[in-house]
Amino acid sequence: MKRLLLALLLLTLTGCTPAAPPPAVEVMAPVEAPPVLSLGLAATAHLGRSMHATEAFPGRVQLEVTVAAVLVDEAGVIRRCTIDGVRATVPFDQSGRPLLYAGTVFPSKCALGADYGMARASSLGQEWDTQAARLARDCLGKTAAQLLGGDVTTSVTIAAADALYAVAEAAENAVVCDAGEGDSPALTCAARLTESAAPTAENAGCIALRCAAMVSCGGSERTCALTAHVPLTAQGRLACPTDAGLSPLSEVLRPVRFTPEDRQLLAQS
Repeated sequence: MKRLLLALLLLTLTGCTPAAPPPAVEVMAPVEAPPVLSLGLAATAHLGRSMHATEAFPGRVQLEVTVAAVLVDEAGVIRRCTIDGVRATVPFDQSGRPLLYAGTVFPSKCALGADYGMARASSLGQEWDTQAARLARDCLGKTAAQLLGGDVTTSVTIAAADALYAVAEAAENAVVCDAGEGDSPALTCAARLTESAAPTAENAGCIALRCAAMVSCGGSERTCALTAHVPLTAQGRLACPTDAGLSPLSEVLRPVRFTPEDRQLLAQS
């Protein structure tokens, strides 16, 4: 009987023991996903400052190229921007004979730095690369539509319209890349005189230039290239219109496929 009472007492005490609390669960704060960034590259070009030869002055074919590279976020807002350009000037005499040899390389304006020589002519007293960097900063936080709509305030003496158009084009054609928020586009560009021929009795003379650009960022890469092909007469005159813009349909100034030779040119510049 005593044993039965002892067993009942133990069961009663066991039933009254509170259950052990559940193990603590650590609540983690939500981790924001890194932004998805896209890398864009674009170039504008023109031959508008080219001119015929005269008795007083040689003629020239002058290729002006402006290149822009951007990183944009998913909303199309520019997070990083870099601007560079190339001026390739090839003089020729009254007989249409080019005065530079084929193979001549023209470095970019940013690569030239103070040797480009704009500071002396600019009312700001600043070199081209300094002004391009300022203009690139003014583009941050903007979309392509805002740039094309004139929603940017800047104070530079370089050709801002060409640069802003190139930045907007780069933002519009940007593609998703592996870059992160801490990455910045590394942009290189250069041009080369690919053909330099005087007129003959059978054929017109020719000055041909090729410009290439490449941007790399966070392991991703974009490239572009263009050519200018300007015929010359034996009287030292440009035998084509030079006011046409860059177009795939143009015989004078058109975009072309980037080649291994273009990559080699940029590596040597």
